[in-house]
Amino acid sequence: MRKITLTILGLLFILSASAQYLYPEHFLKDVPSFCLDCGNVKAEPHSDAWMRMNSAFNSKALHQANGDIVVQILVDSLGHAKLLSADNKTGVPSAKLRLEKAINNTLWEPAEPHQNVSVSFLFSFSGDGLFSGHRVSPFEHATNQEEPVNDGSDPKDLSYSFLLYNKHNGKLPKGVSDMSRGVAVDMEGRVWMGTDNGLVCRGKDTVQLFHHTNSPLDNTSYDKNLTKTIFRLMADRDNGVWINQGWNLFRVKDGEWTRFDTLNSPVYWGRELFVDKKNNFWITSWNGICKYDGTSWTVFDSTNTSIPSNKVLSFYIDNQDRMWVGTFYGNAMYDGEKWIDLRADKSPLGAKCIREVYQDASGNMWFAFYSDRNEHKGGLYMLDTKGKWHHYAPKWTKSMERECANDMLYDESRDQIWIAVNTVGLFMYDVRKDKWEVYTTENSKLPSPYVMQLCQDEDHHIWGATFGGFFMLAPLR
Repeated sequence: MRKITLTILGLLFILSASAQYLYPEHFLKDVPSFCLDCGNVKAEPHSDAWMRMNSAFNSKALHQANGDIVVQILVDSLGHAKLLSADNKTGVPSAKLRLEKAINNTLWEPAEPHQNVSVSFLFSFSGDGLFSGHRVSPFEHATNQEEPVNDGSDPKDLSYSFLLYNKHNGKLPKGVSDMSRGVAVDMEGRVWMGTDNGLVCRGKDTVQLFHHTNSPLDNTSYDKNLTKTIFRLMADRDNGVWINQGWNLFRVKDGEWTRFDTLNSPVYWGRELFVDKKNNFWITSWNGICKYDGTSWTVFDSTNTSIPSNKVLSFYIDNQDRMWVGTFYGNAMYDGEKWIDLRADKSPLGAKCIREVYQDASGNMWFAFYSDRNEHKGGLYMLDTKGKWHHYAPKWTKSMERECANDMLYDESRDQIWIAVNTVGLFMYDVRKDKWEVYTTENSKLPSPYVMQLCQDEDHHIWGATFGGFFMLAPLR
């Protein structure tokens, strides 16, 4: 194993002031700490943001601007916007255009949980006073090349390569975004890919694109030509696919779409998706856990259970029908008869917040715990069938404990656990060999250190959605 340096593009949390600017033109002098495009709910501009920008621009300069400007905007916990940095290629100086004033004149919905976040937008100016803007990956246009260190495996120790699916190599339809967060495989083997501008269904011989003009999917409030971000996908046992678009939830089966929103469901900003053995659908939200049995909804929250908070982070039902619930304020478990508040438990369940759970064929419970880099430490733990806890981590890096897991997948066919670790990449623990492999953007063709969701197809191939497109893992040996 060896240490491998990563560029700033691989970091979510940026600690030094010199490394906080993504683009060459800097504006804000005293920069607080922040994270890149993070939050369980992303920071979003209000519907009138571009109109407010237009009113603040220098009108004469606006009619002269022709080209693109990529901007990095700091949105604080109250929704106040400040221009951090920019890369202006319009031919008109930013000061003359009054770019900083225009950006700072916008209003935003802050990220949740409330925190300082940096978001990146690309604005295109047509030279006739008109402009449009859309969100871009924080590292898609970045120019700074600071080199903090993360640890990855030596490339010769890796067992898998990456087959990439993105718009640049033509394996995604034109118009979709490489910035992706959701992926699922349905009962027919079709791969569903959720992006920040459209949903792709990829079969063996067909590729379909769904967006707000040919499906019920919503468009963004700030640009009617863009489809809202798809945050999570889940296939059920009846060949349906569930699509989480934040405020709204959809199910599509055999071309028929069903929409769930606040008018016909209790879902309020859905997060994690889960389908149980009886094909009941579960979704965690800011209103607790919501269950749909195909006909009606049931809500489990702090009024009728012992979960510590209605802002639920994770949910899982094991083979004994026990429900495991993780929130930002602690964990709970339903044992089939009663709810148990686990915050007083003298184990990792009492000290940490569950991020992902899986029970293997032997009955062992695997937990990936949430990390916020400060108060909570993450990592991979196993509770065996005798009640003993085991901790697993690569010996050469602490990044798995320091950064948060976005997803976890247990490959039963190979006895391998895959963990998507935010800002770092993809961690694989081979249970049989007691061996770790860490895949980063530096030591492999992993398209982004932001791997958001994992799934597995019927041929045991593992798929991933990242901020740089999708991948399928292929064994090297």
